[in-house]
Amino acid sequence: MDGRLVAKPAANRWHNLISSNFAIAIGSRIHRSTCELYANDMLVQLGKNSVCFPDIVVVNGEPVFNDQTFEVIQNPTVVIEIFSSVANTTDRTQKLEDFLQYRRSGMSPR
Repeated sequence: MDGRLVAKPAANRWHNLISSNFAIAIGSRIHRSTCELYANDMLVQLGKNSVCFPDIVVVNGEPVFNDQTFEVIQNPTVVIEIFSSVANTTDRTQKLEDFLQYRRSGMSPR
């Protein structure tokens, strides 16, 4: 995050249930569309020095990746991050700032 590594704690039961329910609900609505859904561990670039692993990512249309490894999405349409009540406040605010900055820019971070 912002050019530095941040440890990602293991998800608990509730986090997994919420994430799974989101993925099922969104997946059923975008089935047979031009959208792609990624749940868990898909790296997303939000800025020049900002990448994260959101819980759910939706890309409308053809996904753009940073290289041929298809590991880092550069054009997310929807990013869903599920925070627990014990999540680090700094982590929460920094991720929110990164998400909002990406949204305001209206462009992919390339």
